[in-house]
Amino acid sequence: MEEKARKTGIDVIGAVSWGTHICQFYDTKQDLLDILVPFFKAGLENNESCVWITSEPLGEEEVKEAIRRVTPDFAQYLERGQIEILPYPELYLKADLFDSQRVLNFWLDKLNQALAEGYDGMRITGNVAWLEEKDWGKFTDYEEEINRVIGEYRMLAICSYPLDKCGVSEVIDVVGNHQFALIKQGDDWVKEENYECKRAEEELSESKREYDSLFQNMLNGFGYCRILVDENNQPIDFVHIEVNDAWEKLIGLKREDVIGKKITEVIPGIKESKTDLISIYGKVALTGEPTQFDLYFEPLGKWFAVSVYSPRKDYFAAVFEDKTELKRAQEMTSQATSTRQGPLTSLQKRFVLTGLEGFDDREIIELLLGLALPYRKRRKLAKECLAEFGDLNGFLAASPQELERVGVTASCMFAIKLLHELPAEVLKKKIIQRSFYQSSQEVFDYLYYSMRDLKKEIFKVLYLNNCSQIIDTADLFEGTVDNLHIHPREIMESALEHRATNLIFAHNHPAGDPAPSKTDEKITRDLVFMGMITQLTVLDHLIIGGNTYYSFADEGRIHKYEDDFLNLNMKAVFGRRRAVNSRDSGKVPALPRS
Repeated sequence: MEEKARKTGIDVIGAVSWGTHICQFYDTKQDLLDILVPFFKAGLENNESCVWITSEPLGEEEVKEAIRRVTPDFAQYLERGQIEILPYPELYLKADLFDSQRVLNFWLDKLNQALAEGYDGMRITGNVAWLEEKDWGKFTDYEEEINRVIGEYRMLAICSYPLDKCGVSEVIDVVGNHQFALIKQGDDWVKEENYECKRAEEELSESKREYDSLFQNMLNGFGYCRILVDENNQPIDFVHIEVNDAWEKLIGLKREDVIGKKITEVIPGIKESKTDLISIYGKVALTGEPTQFDLYFEPLGKWFAVSVYSPRKDYFAAVFEDKTELKRAQEMTSQATSTRQGPLTSLQKRFVLTGLEGFDDREIIELLLGLALPYRKRRKLAKECLAEFGDLNGFLAASPQELERVGVTASCMFAIKLLHELPAEVLKKKIIQRSFYQSSQEVFDYLYYSMRDLKKEIFKVLYLNNCSQIIDTADLFEGTVDNLHIHPREIMESALEHRATNLIFAHNHPAGDPAPSKTDEKITRDLVFMGMITQLTVLDHLIIGGNTYYSFADEGRIHKYEDDFLNLNMKAVFGRRRAVNSRDSGKVPALPRS
């Protein structure tokens, strides 16, 4: 999300970010021209709207002539309104009164107009030679407010102050309200930085780096936009200000093709689409009321769940989550229901309205059987399955042979297995796509669906790279923990095949209690030791039982085993040194304690 730095045209300053607020102390007319003419020349050449508020000692015609001499296309810029040169009374002293809020609103209105016309932003300047002593306090407050809010906008500003009107206290006030001060020393301009602003900028820069990292590593697509309205304040278009990497991958458009451009130019047929995005986004941006909806993006054949909110007026953020797989599964289920069974039963209609809330195990089993069985058979069979397997978990964990024995058909078993495996597969894809392994809870959320109902113990390995990004998962061993033959060599070979540098282990307790046994503890300790020897880091070992889990990492035991290994290693080294020393002295060493 890094913003392109803006060229100031001023050698001593160089390029700066949007929101920079500079003051200039001058003695002569030429001092003003030396700084402001290259400042505005750079703005015109870099697609920025420019506004120069003049005051003595420079008039409008002198400003135009000075810029024209160094800007060959100045007449074209002036004709299309990219630059405005206004006398100070039109802005600062309407009705002979300085109103700071009116002036601030003027600048924001000008900026919004410039952005709507396709400019990257705006640069401005004002000379306060007109300022009288009675207005100094109000103007200082205005400058303080400008300095506070300008960082939020795509603006650059230079405020010029005549030295003959500034005493020590005035200079201190001015410098305190700007990031930089330009002062001429001899023939050279010198930049003086505001220490407080510099420190705040460094802190902001660090926060921005952290924010950018989070923003770009989001799994969901994120777009930040500004709505455009007509003269009646009705939304007619919007412009993307920033998008993250996931947005590019999900939507299929490149950042450089959309940033700063009207969406009607990027997607010409958007106004004819079934979903009126401009109206939906406009309502959120103008009223501040968030919304959610599903969107089918025809060019890619994808479904998205879209959440939209407004961080401030006229702006909105849209978050996109890919729901294509879920939608396809729902459509398959719907088609199976409509083609095989005709109208929905009362139980199915109830599920459509409320989900599984209030359903007992028999009713849920009946719904599952209804995917492939006619109404007359499914109710009776649901009762028999409940009697045979005890509850829903027992039914879902039953083997094909057990299901066939009570009368469940092959087509019904296929539908049940598909729906049972689908959530686990979706969660697997999500966790593998996730940028970083964050916590044991994330791993449990995925493993829970695939391991909670197993009647035998499965030992699973999750492979991660050196950024703790999950690469893949695999089931390596089956049996009971006491009889699980876990071979370090196989784990090493599989880790090398996956190019993993970090590992997470997991197994289940079919009895339901996730508390580790002595065997679990020994296996985990051995695996951590093995990892230390082979330079593979064991991040965690999860035991899943019932609806909960035990994490060796969360309980601090992975760290403890690593310390144990280091302590044993140090003892071994110390023991070898004692043996060498004793041999040299002719004494028999005592064995070190393990």
